[in-house]
Amino acid sequence: LISGTEAKPAPYGYASLEMVKQPGTAFHYSGGGFLVMQHLLETREGKPIADIMAPWLDGFGTTVSLDLSFAHHLPGKHYANGYRDDGSLVESGRLSFPPLAAGALGTSAALADWLRQLSLAYLRPEGCGAISQAAAQAMLNPGPDLGSEAFMRARMGLGMFVFEVASSDPAAGPNKWMLHQA
Repeated sequence: LISGTEAKPAPYGYASLEMVKQPGTAFHYSGGGFLVMQHLLETREGKPIADIMAPWLDGFGTTVSLDLSFAHHLPGKHYANGYRDDGSLVESGRLSFPPLAAGALGTSAALADWLRQLSLAYLRPEGCGAISQAAAQAMLNPGPDLGSEAFMRARMGLGMFVFEVASSDPAAGPNKWMLHQA
């Protein structure tokens, strides 16, 4: 599924991934795990990931409209053009990734609100919106460093880079910051 072949390429034109490390032994950034998760969910549910995720996204109940979608093309929306490293325009206008592997479409306000909810869910036993405290803590409590520190100068939670920066109040300890490069 993720390595693809000429006869059967990886879905969505995703670049082929080759396993070069034993899973769980070293950090290696890719969307391959999410590609597999998406395939499993679509197979189990028998429908596209956009349809599977729509009720979950609608359940957020946020103050800011998430305007987030796992559909690849939304009517009436304008998209930024994508450019390759050599400066050439991407043939279709933009790069498309599998929806769960950085392929969701949304606004910067939607991402900021999701991160706000994630930080609140981390602190609240009842969670926040559709995010439980257990999920938030799994995402923001870094595990053992398997190489993400060298890659990003940050530790790795579940799908999130996590790092600490000095606080203006030394008695309060460092501030925890989170980053997702989507």
